[in-house]
Amino acid sequence: MGGGTTGNNLNQGRRAEAMAQYIMSKFGPCQRVLQENDYGIDFYCNLMEVKGSVGKTGLLYGMQVKSGDEEFIYESTNLHKWLLQYNIPMFMCRADRGKASIKIFSTWFLNQLLVQSRSHKIHRIEFIENYGNSEKTLKSPELVDGLAKVWMGPPIVELSVNDLEEEPEKVDEIKEVLKLWVSIEVQNYSKRNIDLPIFFGYIHWDTNKTFRKHQMRYFMPHIYSDTVTDKVFEYIVQACALIGFNKGFDHKDLVPLTRHLLNLDEASIISIRAWYSNHFKKGIEPDHSEKNATS
Repeated sequence: MGGGTTGNNLNQGRRAEAMAQYIMSKFGPCQRVLQENDYGIDFYCNLMEVKGSVGKTGLLYGMQVKSGDEEFIYESTNLHKWLLQYNIPMFMCRADRGKASIKIFSTWFLNQLLVQSRSHKIHRIEFIENYGNSEKTLKSPELVDGLAKVWMGPPIVELSVNDLEEEPEKVDEIKEVLKLWVSIEVQNYSKRNIDLPIFFGYIHWDTNKTFRKHQMRYFMPHIYSDTVTDKVFEYIVQACALIGFNKGFDHKDLVPLTRHLLNLDEASIISIRAWYSNHFKKGIEPDHSEKNATS
């Protein structure tokens, strides 16, 4: 529009975002993405640990805000590529202006969808605000002809402006809930980015509760393929090399891992040492590694 007019729904959306930002700022910095730079995330938030007069920033996560009955839908020709490159936890936020409250949803199952669909294209994703199963357990994502559905389950957090002032204990508990879910996603995204598709997430939970307060059912989906297997063995070799150089390949507690598991002989150890030296700067190994590696 123009000439002094604008869409009312646009203003409503901005008010919803402002309310969400006000509430989420209770837990740490919450920076709005400028409209011209908004490609699917409205806010970048940070969980802050406060000790006395000092606040220490912590886990970073992104949040998309919708108001009213607007659906959580991503759709574009570049969607799949963008999601594969996106590398911080993503949460969806439903803002209710009438109740001055928000609901936050986890999208952790998105990781499984992206890994399973590497050989396919995703043009559209619908994020659904329920379990997707009558048994009240989170349904696995679906992909048909480029159209995907990701069930988010019930909100992990529900909080109002009034709660911020009237129920400080509730706010503290919710901060623990956020920290739990963001921490899980940080690990999931890290694993996906190194092609290690072993994810962790909850498939049943109660809003505003951590596992300390109630039972949460979890699920660890694994993706199987020859490519994944080769990548895992590569990581095992690297990990064994690091352990060997730190503790010694002949350390009594590490022999089963560094020698028997990989069937390492002296030639293999020399080869791994050469690989290690080529991939890391000189001096990163402990002082005792040279002696241990040749003992």
